[in-house]
Amino acid sequence: LREEQEQRGEQLATQLGEAETELATTEKQAKAVQYWVKGFKEIRLSLIRESLTQLTVEVNETLYQLGLQDWDVEFDVEKENKSGSINRSFTIMIRSPYTEEAVPWEVWSGGESQRLRLAISLGFSNLICSRMGLQPNIEMHDEPSQWLSETGIQDLLTVLAARAERQKKVILLADHRSLEFGGFAGTISVIKDKNGSRIETV
Repeated sequence: LREEQEQRGEQLATQLGEAETELATTEKQAKAVQYWVKGFKEIRLSLIRESLTQLTVEVNETLYQLGLQDWDVEFDVEKENKSGSINRSFTIMIRSPYTEEAVPWEVWSGGESQRLRLAISLGFSNLICSRMGLQPNIEMHDEPSQWLSETGIQDLLTVLAARAERQKKVILLADHRSLEFGGFAGTISVIKDKNGSRIETV
């Protein structure tokens, strides 16, 4: 019995040594992987910041063209805090001549809000096409002149005409108002009367 127990003890000692070796190897691997957990977070944040920088440039350029020369849009998203965790909150802040500091997007309304919305939409479209390697040859806007003054409408149409020429695409505007602009390549009117609906092309 004593010999059997001694042999058993030797086997257990051997197994313990193997387990300790495996544990040490696993701990080394865990430390190596743990570095990349944080490393990939930093890479992701870097890519997001790069995209937001491009979006900021695209949007602010369009804002200038839409008549808001002294305005700026700032985007922010995931931030890493001191504890190493990530705070996720996408924010849009607006700087204007009317405020000392940047204020949230939500405080704006009316024509200024519409110009901001259009600038962000056009900038975001440019960003997606650039990142995806796409060059669509058609673009559609549904009532983009809403809330805009006559000056604002002319600025918008001028921007879209230049965009169509620069990007070699057809831009269609659906609007209930009759927009007068010399840069239109054509007009499609949908007319509804007592005889039904018909389409007229000019």
